[in-house]
Amino acid sequence: MRLYNDVPKNLNDRWTHSTQFGSVLWSICCFTLYENINALLVRRQLFFLSNELFTSYLNRSLKVLMFTSYIFIIHRSVRVSRKVLMLDDTKISFIGSGIMAEAMIKGLLNKEVASAEHIIASGPREERGDYLHEKYGVQTTTSNREALKEAGVVVLSVKPQMLAQVMEGLRGQVQKNALVLSIVAGAKISTIEKGLDHKGIVRSMPNTPAQIGEGITVWTASDEATEPQKEQARMILNAFGEEVLVDDEDFLDMATALSGTGPAYVFLFMEALVDAGVHLGFPRYIAEKLVIQTLRGSVEYVRQAPNHLARLRNQVTSPGGTSAEALYYLERAGLRTALSRAIWAAYQRSISLGEGKKKGRLAEDNG
Repeated sequence: MRLYNDVPKNLNDRWTHSTQFGSVLWSICCFTLYENINALLVRRQLFFLSNELFTSYLNRSLKVLMFTSYIFIIHRSVRVSRKVLMLDDTKISFIGSGIMAEAMIKGLLNKEVASAEHIIASGPREERGDYLHEKYGVQTTTSNREALKEAGVVVLSVKPQMLAQVMEGLRGQVQKNALVLSIVAGAKISTIEKGLDHKGIVRSMPNTPAQIGEGITVWTASDEATEPQKEQARMILNAFGEEVLVDDEDFLDMATALSGTGPAYVFLFMEALVDAGVHLGFPRYIAEKLVIQTLRGSVEYVRQAPNHLARLRNQVTSPGGTSAEALYYLERAGLRTALSRAIWAAYQRSISLGEGKKKGRLAEDNG
């Protein structure tokens, strides 16, 4: 296995920029040599330089070229070593072939982090496997144990309710030096270590935008996970968005409630806005266009503006205006409280999933 500890987040972009820089550097070297030789020839003709002096000047120019060429070669060699794929000869096994597994596979292939022949996905439905094989060229199987054979990276991507059953069939089968990367909501590192009888664990929580390479993943690693394994995890997670490493595993349940479940809150909010627009009289397609672009523009504005969110909100809230009126009703209806309680409920549910509870508090209260 070839490893490089300083792998750029976007290999394609960094490689392109590096190649452009190297080409410019080489062009400058050649142009400089051409100008120096021209200047020497002119000086020799004008000042009747001796052969010894002319040779001395020429040697200096050649040394400059050799030095810059050496820098260029070193530069190219370093970039080539960085472009060597960290996982190019490592088998990656997905235990579970659902939507998030597909998003990860797509990202790994698009970012050239891994090749299709080194990826295998297992799942109970043959038609799902046939779809993934046809679309991405990866290997598929309905046997988890078959997928696990010789795997250097094992991605647990099953439903939380199925994890215990899946681990029971895989216990003791994971290679000793393999990385186990879990995206199972609520599943604690200690639970996975015990269930698989394996130590090198990374627990992570991605979200739905990973399907288009715009996800955000919070992750942490077990104490026994090695630095190379952490670099493997980071590279995989960067393939479908951004990643945030935390030291405290408790942050994973928090991230599940905030960013992991966050797209659901956003989609519900967007749906409500669109419905309100239709109620006002807009055709649905126009209401959808207005809402989507409003959110897209607002998010980009937040990214570019250094101000606090409250200050940005105040910028569009004129005294006695339409925004002030609308925000008054939202506050009166308890929007903030509802969101806070919803996120807290999701956080509690993530914890209960980690404890093996199949039902949430609301379902338990309703019998």
